[in-house]
Amino acid sequence: MLIVCQTAIAQSKTAEEVAAKHVERLNNIVQLTAEQQVQVKTIVLASTKEIKHLKENGQSTPEERRAIKEAERQKIKELLSDEQKAKLRENHLHHNLEGHDTSKVHKRADHQKSEANKNYLYEKRAAFEKKLSAPEKEAIDKARMILPTQLKGKEAHEALSEEQKAVRKEHRKKIHALLKPIVKEHKKELEEIRANLPERPKSVTHKRSGKKPKHMFSYRFLLLH
Repeated sequence: MLIVCQTAIAQSKTAEEVAAKHVERLNNIVQLTAEQQVQVKTIVLASTKEIKHLKENGQSTPEERRAIKEAERQKIKELLSDEQKAKLRENHLHHNLEGHDTSKVHKRADHQKSEANKNYLYEKRAAFEKKLSAPEKEAIDKARMILPTQLKGKEAHEALSEEQKAVRKEHRKKIHALLKPIVKEHKKELEEIRANLPERPKSVTHKRSGKKPKHMFSYRFLLLH
C-alpha cells in the first residue's frame, strides 16, 4: 500500500522527490520504522524511474503504468505490520492505495447512510403511529392530502407561475396549522427521534450549509407513511 498512486509522474519532480514525498505521506499515517522508510523509498524510487524511463522512450501505456504501480503497492504491503495496515485502512487514503475510485467509495458510503436514515425513520414512524390519537391521525391525513408535489431542482421552482407559488404557500400554511399542535404535544419524543438520527451523508451536508428549523424535521416525520 502506498499513498496516492500516481500513474503520471510530473516532469517538474525528480524520482527522488517523488519517492521522498510518498514515504513522508505514508509515514504520517502508519509511522514507519527507519528501516521501512528506506525500503519504501527504494521500492517507490525503482517504480518511478521505471515509469519515467518508459515515458522517455515513448513506450509508456496506461496498462503498463498501472501494472508497475500495482506491483509497487504489493511490495509495500508486505513490509507493513498488521497494526500499520489497520491504521492505513482507517485512513480515507487507503481507498486510493488499494486501487479504488474514491468518488465511488464515497457515493457508496453516502448511499448506505441514506438507506440507514430511511430504515430508521420508517421504523420509528410506524412505532410512533400507535401513540397518536384518532384526531391527530385525522389531522395528519388531511395534511397529506394537500401536501404540494415535491419539486426537484431550481428550474422546476422557477417554472411555477405566481398563482401556483401562492397556492403552494397557502397549502404549506394549512399543513403547518394542522401539524403544529401534534408537534407541540409530542415535542420530547420527536426531539429524541431526531437526536438519534444516523449521520447524514456528506454530499447532503455539503450541499445544505444552511440549517433548517428543528420543527421542520418533525413536520416531515409526521407526514411519512
